[in-house]
Amino acid sequence: GRLYQKYHDQTLKKLQADPYLPLGEVTGYSFKQADHLGIGFGIALDSLERADGSTCGLLQALTMEGETYLELEELLPAAKELTNINFDRLAEAVNDLQDKKKVVVEEGRGQPAGPISSGKRDRDRPGRPFSQGQGSGLPGKRLGPGHQAGRKEAGDQL
Repeated sequence: GRLYQKYHDQTLKKLQADPYLPLGEVTGYSFKQADHLGIGFGIALDSLERADGSTCGLLQALTMEGETYLELEELLPAAKELTNINFDRLAEAVNDLQDKKKVVVEEGRGQPAGPISSGKRDRDRPGRPFSQGQGSGLPGKRLGPGHQAGRKEAGDQL
């Protein structure tokens, strides 16, 4: 129904290319549904598409509950629990979604947010902070859906 309304005769082609793409764009389409298709289509369990999808799916669920943002220190463990994808890949997914303007990451009023790091490194010691690019780690950063009406740019308060 709703997927077809959005993509028309391209629905199957779009879902085969990336079943996680409609998350956050199509109401009623869940990460569980996308993941079922993704696994069936042979998408790797640690793929960037799946990591992106888990982030969008978690934010979509929170938006349906009336929330407008989530602390990254809450998002990354929730996404890891949902997918079993390592923290580095999940941090990469948040940066990817920020580049695509699907989410907004911010550090606080007047402070621009650069790329984030997970604040954890699975292959070394869990919980040991590291930085990625300009990121300063996890504490204090918030993530909100970028597709909402009145979307703010990075650095603006939600």
